[in-house]
Amino acid sequence: MNRSLPSVQYGFLTQSFPLHEHRFWEIHLFTGGRGGVLQDGSLWAVSPGTLTLTPPHHTHELTVEEPLSFYYLQFLGEKEVHSLLVRLVERQKIEGPLKVEPGLVVEVGRLKDKLDSPLADRVASGVHGFLAWLYDLAAGRSEEEPDGIDRALVWLRKNLDRRLGLNDLAFQAGMDRFVFCRRFKTRTGLSPLAYVHRSKVEAAGFLLAVTDLPLAEVAHRFGFSDEFHFGKVFRKWRGLSPGRWRKIHPTPDESSLHTV
Repeated sequence: MNRSLPSVQYGFLTQSFPLHEHRFWEIHLFTGGRGGVLQDGSLWAVSPGTLTLTPPHHTHELTVEEPLSFYYLQFLGEKEVHSLLVRLVERQKIEGPLKVEPGLVVEVGRLKDKLDSPLADRVASGVHGFLAWLYDLAAGRSEEEPDGIDRALVWLRKNLDRRLGLNDLAFQAGMDRFVFCRRFKTRTGLSPLAYVHRSKVEAAGFLLAVTDLPLAEVAHRFGFSDEFHFGKVFRKWRGLSPGRWRKIHPTPDESSLHTV
């Protein structure tokens, strides 16, 4: 079967994001901060560990009380998962934002790492894992409890606006820093510092696309020492300067989304 990638990205907002809609399904899984989602006439409070699901062509708005960090997952639902997605939406209408077990939050991070991999087999594993994740979400199952690396990654994604060091991450994992570095690279394929930089650049790219904040302010928001350092790191991971990125990415790039 020819199956393409879902999109799993980081988002970070310090101010509200106005009403908008997409031609695809979108999931927001919140990992830090507090705020609200206005969708289909309902205003829901969101906090870490909650999730909202937005069908295609449904308007939604994000409001911010404390800076929000989140995954946003975008995909075009095939017939095989359409009934599942409809059930989740109906549940959301009754319950509001869905509660997500810690193990399933962690699994999104693992799926993202697989989908970002240059290795075709690892990407394929991520695609199939994403479908399994949707079914586990519907069933309320969390197959695996977070380990030390998972705890460090969850903490990292909640604190992308801080300067993050190796000792901080190793402490969150409850590991010696040398053991942590070895296990972290085995899990993610990157060193801890490289992973931190990539995560900050991705979240900063989102903020650049959806706000008009000055570049120096964005650099400050993500804990870079100055705009020059931010630009250097950004270019390494994106191949473009932050200013150029903003010009060509005024909104999330729908052309990169494929059927799931």
